Amino acid sequence: MKKIGQLFSFLLVSLMFVTSCTEPRIEKDESKENREIVEVKDLEEEDALVADTTDVEPVAAKLSPPPEPIPPVDPIPPGPMPEPYPDPMPDPIKPIMPPPPPPLPERRLKEPEVIQFPDVEATYPGDTPTDNKNMIKFIQENLHYPEVDRENEIQGRVYVAFVVEKDGSLTNIEVIRGISQTMDREAVRIIRLMPKWIPAQSNGKIVRSRARLPITFTLH
Repeated sequence: MKKIGQLFSFLLVSLMFVTSCTEPRIEKDESKENREIVEVKDLEEEDALVADTTDVEPVAAKLSPPPEPIPPVDPIPPGPMPEPYPDPMPDPIKPIMPPPPPPLPERRLKEPEVIQFPDVEATYPGDTPTDNKNMIKFIQENLHYPEVDRENEIQGRVYVAFVVEKDGSLTNIEVIRGISQTMDREAVRIIRLMPKWIPAQSNGKIVRSRARLPITFTLH
């Protein structure tokens, strides 16, 4: 039994010795292998750098020629100053207002009716419907016989129609039967020269009435 124990101790010591001898060699081999890998890697990188530098063309050969110099520019050219730029901001949008409606047509007051046959006819001032002596006197004193008609011995009556307004004024004067242009114009002039008449009446009210008057041209 004692021999077995000694034998076991001897084997254990031998095993430890063998182990101690082999480990440094492995480490030594590993360090050698690593060194070889590093050296090979460095050589490859150097070869790559050398290969790359041989294939690259000179940089200066690819550069474009320098640009031509730009001549100096006068900051303010001679002449009048330019107008300022318009305001870039647009005017505010104004609402479009509809056009105003057209003005209403003026209402014309209907003129009173002109009575053809009133109850009381209009008369020259101071006269009556049956006595026209004042009007006849006025015509004789103011009538001018046209010289051309006198030379041609033209005579006769010019009939003139007109409206006697409520205030006695004479309007709408027109020749309804004439002789010559000169006599017609003279007859109209006499009617316009007359004073206001006494207006006509109908149903007790003053009305507008229509009157007709002959103006006589005679040679004596």
